[in-house]
Amino acid sequence: MTRNEIQDVRMRRYFIDAAKELIKGEGVVVVSTRNVAERSGYSYATIYNYFKDVRDLIFACIEDFQLECKEYIVEQTNGIKNSRKKLISITNSYIKFFCMYPGIFELFFLEKPKLISTRKSSIESIYTFFDDIIDVSF
Repeated sequence: MTRNEIQDVRMRRYFIDAAKELIKGEGVVVVSTRNVAERSGYSYATIYNYFKDVRDLIFACIEDFQLECKEYIVEQTNGIKNSRKKLISITNSYIKFFCMYPGIFELFFLEKPKLISTRKSSIESIYTFFDDIIDVSF
């Protein structure tokens, strides 16, 4: 990876982390380019060098939240061999994750798809997320 590519990845991460903090704390309604820029310590115009718009940034957060949720579920269900118990544990862990973070729950299950999806992103990944977790876990 070149120095510029590393810098691009780092800058994207700053904005994604700032947006994720906002979503976890206050919900998706407060995610704007100005709020994310203020939280990350950069100009709001800089965000547009890395994301097409705020919806593109939000969808990057969704992908990160999905990874966090999968990691949490793996951690909570590690070592369970009985298929029935594992399925119950996966489901309970899935529910606990979203109960711990109401802002993420709101984003995944209550937000209108047209407000968070872009041409590049697929809202389908949210709809099939639990199925993907089950497929990976067994």
